[in-house]
Amino acid sequence: MGYKQWINGAILREEDGAIIPQDARNVDYHAYLAWVENGNSAAPFPSQTLAQVMAAKLAAIKAACEASIVAGFASSALGAVHTYPSSETDQRNLLGSAIAAQWRDPDWAVPLWCLSDEGQWLFLSHDAAQVRQVNVDWVAFRDTLRQKYAGLIGQLNSAARETLIYQSQPSSLTQLRPL
Repeated sequence: MGYKQWINGAILREEDGAIIPQDARNVDYHAYLAWVENGNSAAPFPSQTLAQVMAAKLAAIKAACEASIVAGFASSALGAVHTYPSSETDQRNLLGSAIAAQWRDPDWAVPLWCLSDEGQWLFLSHDAAQVRQVNVDWVAFRDTLRQKYAGLIGQLNSAARETLIYQSQPSSLTQLRPL
């Protein structure tokens, strides 16, 4: 495990990319101090500001969320669990079908792509209730990912805020000792 440090003192744990706030109450900061106490030193980040690293981390988190959203989702609308595709085109097609399912006759049906247990893509017929259930499952899947994304952004912003707050109090930082 190693660490990198920006010119302004912010610390990045290389293992997982976590920004470690210089906070005496933070367990990760104490681990960093113990690591330094054992003769290690953080590699410098002379050319990157905290804002640049934040932008890169935000972009990586956004890309991971977007990739997860279009990777497909599960629904048991047909009885058994099937995986449905969720590319942008698939999302538009499902939305159109879900809207149509709201006002169509009960015997109306539309085919939707889904992946069977055997790994075969099938264009299976779904009645209005099944289409609505696939859409409910899609929205729940997407919203779970969006909540996770929002939580990660909140954690990143909080870590950056803590880093900036503790950097603005240099006298208290110089008095910190490892536990």
